[in-house]
Amino acid sequence: MSALSRRPAKNQINDEDVSVLVLTDGSDRALRMAEWELFFTGFRGAHVHYLEVVKCCDFGVVLKQRESCMRNEQNNRDFVSSKVSTFESDQVVNSGFEVLYGRPLTAILEYADIHRIDILILACEEKSSRQSFLESIFARIERTTSISVLSTFASIPREI
Repeated sequence: MSALSRRPAKNQINDEDVSVLVLTDGSDRALRMAEWELFFTGFRGAHVHYLEVVKCCDFGVVLKQRESCMRNEQNNRDFVSSKVSTFESDQVVNSGFEVLYGRPLTAILEYADIHRIDILILACEEKSSRQSFLESIFARIERTTSISVLSTFASIPREI
């Protein structure tokens, strides 16, 4: 039985045991939007994995991977001056580029299975080929797995 089939249903996820995969277009703004999404959905103490889509090619996709262990308790979190104080640079464990050859959906699902991902957050700054790619991947993931999918796009004001 795969890890995807052992996961709790979307509405039965416990905040203390959540693993989140944040998939962005690589922009700082998209990362900020994903952090806001994490804060407002209440998964501030989750283990967060980041994959940034750097380039979509005919042969696959180039990703930048950053992993962060975010197992902080909620009482250690501050909501200060309209900003979410979340991902500090000293919490980054690993950073590097990776090329996923072949079908990107399969590679992302394998990553989600290996890391027992419960929630996927998609964040894109602007309409681009990367956003279209991410949208199609997320739509297919949501249809084929029990993983909850949240999307955040640049339609919100730039002041955020």
